[in-house]
Amino acid sequence: MIFPLSESETDDLIGLLAQEGLPTADVPGDVRLYGLKAGEGVHAYGGLEVRGGSALLRSILVPAADRGQGHGKKLVRELNEEARSLGLSEIWLLTETAASFFSALGFIHRSREEAPTAIQSIEEFSALCPDSAICMSFRLAAPP
Repeated sequence: MIFPLSESETDDLIGLLAQEGLPTADVPGDVRLYGLKAGEGVHAYGGLEVRGGSALLRSILVPAADRGQGHGKKLVRELNEEARSLGLSEIWLLTETAASFFSALGFIHRSREEAPTAIQSIEEFSALCPDSAICMSFRLAAPP
């Protein structure tokens, strides 16, 4: 189950992101950060930066010791559900290394120009993530 990160858990995530070479300059900022608990401890981290009816998926990270156990997939699925509960219609992301992971979860390749203007205006999207990053999106079904 996902839960909002506390201040100390956010600090832990920022340290892990820096170790992995992922952007930290605007975290937390407007990013809603979550952790995935499965038993004891936090086994995956991620966030949603909401703009209008869409969100940018941010800071997906599974610590090295927890990789290969399905925590990343579970986290992304639960973040999709969280976004749906917020009334959002679509999730966007940029990735340099995990396109096949996200494709397996139903995300499709898109050009950056197809993203809503509000998503394009997010610093991660417009400045922090390189132009070489792959842009993807996932259309959310309406909540039941």
